[in-house]
Amino acid sequence: MVRGVPGAYTQIDQSQGTVSVNIRGMSGLGRVNTMIDGVTQTFFGTSADHGGYHQGGTTNAFGAMIDQNFLVGVDINRGIADANALMGSANFRTIGVDDVIREGNIFGFLGKYSYGTNGIGPNYMATIGAKTKINNDEGSIGAIFGYSGKKTTQDYKSGDGSKTTDTRISEYDSDETIAPAYGDISRLKQKPHSILFKIQANPNEYHALDLQYRKYSNYLAGRDMDNQTYQVDYKFNPHELLNLKFLAAHTLSRQTYDSSKSVSVQNISDMTGGVNLNQKNTYDTISLENAFNYDITQNLKIKQTIGASYGLNKYTSNVSRQSLSQKGMGSTVFSPSGKQILTNLFFNNVINAYELVKLEANLNKTYYTIKGHKPECGDSNPSCIPKQAMDISKNGNFYNGKAVFSLLLHDLFTPYISYAVTHRAPNVQEVFFGSDAGDSVNPYLRPEKATTKEIGFNSMSQNLFTDNDFFGFKFNYYKTRFKDFIYDRRFDLGSTYFYT
Repeated sequence: MVRGVPGAYTQIDQSQGTVSVNIRGMSGLGRVNTMIDGVTQTFFGTSADHGGYHQGGTTNAFGAMIDQNFLVGVDINRGIADANALMGSANFRTIGVDDVIREGNIFGFLGKYSYGTNGIGPNYMATIGAKTKINNDEGSIGAIFGYSGKKTTQDYKSGDGSKTTDTRISEYDSDETIAPAYGDISRLKQKPHSILFKIQANPNEYHALDLQYRKYSNYLAGRDMDNQTYQVDYKFNPHELLNLKFLAAHTLSRQTYDSSKSVSVQNISDMTGGVNLNQKNTYDTISLENAFNYDITQNLKIKQTIGASYGLNKYTSNVSRQSLSQKGMGSTVFSPSGKQILTNLFFNNVINAYELVKLEANLNKTYYTIKGHKPECGDSNPSCIPKQAMDISKNGNFYNGKAVFSLLLHDLFTPYISYAVTHRAPNVQEVFFGSDAGDSVNPYLRPEKATTKEIGFNSMSQNLFTDNDFFGFKFNYYKTRFKDFIYDRRFDLGSTYFYT
């Protein structure tokens, strides 16, 4: 679905169980705004293929916990001027009432089943629904409930006939053997299952209310994973100058780790004081916008959209600093705790003139706050400021903007040129990285900035060669420059190492 879009790709880590969208070489929270039905996905997974966590094959990544059986499409935007989206956004759309129940019917059923070999087991989904007319047949109300599951494993046979569990002979030295890359392959077996429940009410042509609940559960790489979302969408469009959209959602994600495992050579019981290790992520968001449609003249049409959004993203765990201190361990690289608050104000414009010229001009301003705890710095690190342990609250703001000019010369030739300046705020995991206690915390990180220039043309036509055919072609050249790009770097200051 995503991989069929030029400039976009999906990265699926075998030990994460999530989908990470890559746009123009960038991925992760803030660099690509990955959404499900308009809700940003903030899940940050920590796992390992074998051994203890953060030992040989460790993965830490942002990703979306979504069952592909419930998807009907994805909207990809590249280089947009969106809130906290450096390179673009991807919005996965799930099935609705009308996808399950055909027009004129009261009940409906949507199902699918497949089975594969070589590491691919059963894959199934069943959704039932009901819908009825209301308000003297002017509107309708309906509901659907779906359940989905599958089974996969990394114990498969490759094209050369070998299995991932086989011991290999080195191609450089026939006397040397290479151990299996994944160690205990059974830890990468997964049986995810998910639930989707929706109620959609349309009293008349002006009102639309959607209520939904999504749940995705999985066990993978030594931990239970669970993601739940409660969401409400409302639309009200009685007039060309009143097209309201409202969204509110609460997302809760949990990871519970096996007590017999370890994190960065640290026993979980030592980190937590004898209980299971847990990580929790909550994300609460609300947004409101209105679109104004002006027909100034027959040949000049303008659409303006103004709105605001708010998001509170919080990460917590039950890692005990007291327990670590008692065991002689001052820190852990396990997922840092903290919160990120984003408030966005946006103003988008689309101008169409004479069905020939199209101008898009989008502008938004984002305010961000990052809060968390910085442990005390080490005595041998003179560059760690402030020295004492303290709670940190970092604030900032930035503008995002993009302008696109297009000429609608022909269906087969629509040239365009664009210019965009985008930013993204530092994440909790970057500011409060905990490899060396307070030495590795960097409260001075600045927002990343990207300046992108584009030029190209689109070609799109139906019935070009034969009846009912479709032809599409796109040419695009872009150049992006980054400033204040954030990455892991280790410095050597005397006998102390720290990350920034």
